[in-house]
Amino acid sequence: PCVKALVKCRETRPQKELAAWQRSGNLLGAFDVRPGTPLAGKCVLLVDDVSTTGATLEECAKMLKIQGAAQVLGIAAAWLGANLFQVAVGCCAVVLVLEFFLL
Repeated sequence: PCVKALVKCRETRPQKELAAWQRSGNLLGAFDVRPGTPLAGKCVLLVDDVSTTGATLEECAKMLKIQGAAQVLGIAAAWLGANLFQVAVGCCAVVLVLEFFLL
């Protein structure tokens, strides 16, 4: 089932306005899991439209793992940053799936 498990609990500056090194800090504490969302032992798929540094996916994955998700996968429709995943496969990824092993 598709569940809207996360809620943005504070406003942040748009990520596209920030340098890569500023993005994680901008999102710290910006998301929380909706109360009553059943996550214990679940595998969760995060969907984002565009990812550059992965900061949004990482922060959301962290919150899901804290609340009991066993595994969190992230997918973005577009990946705009140069990264090891693109270098490793030797192409420019249009869709990139990342597995987050946080906590």
